[in-house]
Amino acid sequence: MHAIGPFTNQVINLWALAAVAFLFVGIYVPYVHHLVRLTPLPFTSLLLVVSIVIVVVLLLEFKKFIVRPRT
Repeated sequence: MHAIGPFTNQVINLWALAAVAFLFVGIYVPYVHHLVRLTPLPFTSLLLVVSIVIVVVLLLEFKKFIVRPRT
């Protein structure tokens, strides 16, 4: 992954961008908001979720670094 880079697949990048865009539309556009029954999280809850995700990703990367055989 490090040799080719994480953002080289343009199709996956576009799908990820579209997913985030549709999520924001579903949360913040009033008419759509009521159709899909989504509600925005308070900033503190969002910060908590992002913090937990960062910790989990760092732990997984650390595990990968330790377990992977060195060449």
